[in-house]
Amino acid sequence: MKVITAGRTTNTDFWEIFGPTLLTKRLNHTPLLAFVISDEAVTINVYDRASDALDLRDDTPLMVQWPGQWRSDWFQLTVGELRAASRRTG
Repeated sequence: MKVITAGRTTNTDFWEIFGPTLLTKRLNHTPLLAFVISDEAVTINVYDRASDALDLRDDTPLMVQWPGQWRSDWFQLTVGELRAASRRTG
């Protein structure tokens, strides 16, 4: 089963601006969504700490909302990308 998420893809600006706080800050109003795929279903897990999702497989799709001042954007990434960012900032 393949899960296709919507939203912008991550880029350098995303990681420079949101990356460090994504990994350290509690995401009270914009939780991270993880789409965990099994043989029979897709389970959507909600995390208020992005670091808690690092226990998932690298290919697990994620979505996170970037709360802007005038608008909010959804971004799509994977646990592998999140893990790589945690190594760069940790």
